[in-house]
Amino acid sequence: MKILRNILFLIILPLKFISCSSGYKKVDGKWVYISYDEGNWADKHYLDVDHQSFKILEDRRYGKDNFKVYFEGNQIENADSKSFRIIGNDYSADNSFVFLKIYPLIDADPNSFKPLKSLYSQDKKHIFCGTIPLILKDIEHFKVVKNDYSYGIQSSEIFIKENPDYSFIDTSKYKYIVYAFGEAETPTGRFKGFIKVK
Repeated sequence: MKILRNILFLIILPLKFISCSSGYKKVDGKWVYISYDEGNWADKHYLDVDHQSFKILEDRRYGKDNFKVYFEGNQIENADSKSFRIIGNDYSADNSFVFLKIYPLIDADPNSFKPLKSLYSQDKKHIFCGTIPLILKDIEHFKVVKNDYSYGIQSSEIFIKENPDYSFIDTSKYKYIVYAFGEAETPTGRFKGFIKVK
């Protein structure tokens, strides 16, 4: 009997985790994003989408309809549904913007963009730490030396007050800043996150 209980436990346990995975689901004909906390309590977030055209994308954290794009149930503001594409490593783009999760990278070029390591990335003109371009001239020799995928999020207005070198950021266009905590270097300096330390 004890062996039978153990076998049933091993069968039921994986089914529990499969059935409690977060994601997009249709409930009563409407699309919702359901997320689960550690206690398996479900939070159901109804999406303001065109329910006829909405579809889940290949990275199942993303979904879109004919007008809007979502990441984990949150709308990616200003994302163009028709030109939207997933890059990978939590990055996506359309014809105008590059996004990290739901946040646009500041002045990133979607056509030349590529992820690096540790939430650093680059396009033809900039190296980015999270969503902000580093103040740096030598992008060709930029190298990530310590991986750290943790990050912080701050309103762009507060970020600029604390970091006046970034006062060029258009706070009406970029409302939030994502900054990461990896480490990188060039032949002329070392960075902790976005801050040049030597």
